[in-house]
Amino acid sequence: MDIVLDTSVIIAVIANEPEKRVLIRLTKGAELIAPQSVHWEIGNAFSAMLKR
Repeated sequence: MDIVLDTSVIIAVIANEPEKRVLIRLTKGAELIAPQSVHWEIGNAFSAMLKR
């Protein structure tokens, strides 16, 4: 099964958010797909977090 991820899912896992375990369980064994811009989106999100 293919699952398309958005930036919020990836950041939740990287940042060890409370929903991390559920996200990993739901995507285990799946083919994960993300848009080509995901690298830039993650960079922008972490940059905004650090500025706060």
